Amino acid sequence: MAIFGNPGQALHFAYTLEAYEGSPPSIMAITVQRLMKELGIWDEKKRPGPAFDLAGLTSPEVYTQCTDIRVLVRRLLRPFDAMLIEARYSSDTRVKPAAVRHIAEFFRPSLGIGRDLALCLAWRHYQPKARQDSEWSFRTIGDEYGVPKSTVERQFKRMAQMIQAMECIAIDHLRDHFETAGITETLNSYKIS
Repeated sequence: MAIFGNPGQALHFAYTLEAYEGSPPSIMAITVQRLMKELGIWDEKKRPGPAFDLAGLTSPEVYTQCTDIRVLVRRLLRPFDAMLIEARYSSDTRVKPAAVRHIAEFFRPSLGIGRDLALCLAWRHYQPKARQDSEWSFRTIGDEYGVPKSTVERQFKRMAQMIQAMECIAIDHLRDHFETAGITETLNSYKIS
């Protein structure tokens, strides 16, 4: 059985765990899990199936699997496509900013905007929706760069559409490799009820 249901889950988990590699499990997490088991709240047999299955893997094996996923991204994808994945999923404070800068620079000529505005729009794309609407609003960005709000919104939407289309292509390219390696379920194995 595969560990993850789809490539998005695998990438999310692998890049999220990247931030925690090498750190021991917290005493609080271990204590809470033990107490939940003692109180009968945490029952492995009665819990609904998770979105992914780490059963039987030790902590070092999980970290190794996640490292392998990140290596596959770098090895199988073109550099720019790997940066799209890293900008979307990485939480590394060196990797993500570098990827976002490259993405902004890549799309800047097709949008016909300045370097700083392109970088700002790229960063906005990778912010949670709540932050996009408050701290990264189109009006705020427009005021900052002296550009009408409608122009900022139009250019952002064009950039977001191009990024999303290219991310989908990159993830589709990874899909076959992840299925072959047993990282994700094959499309045929999904249960339709």
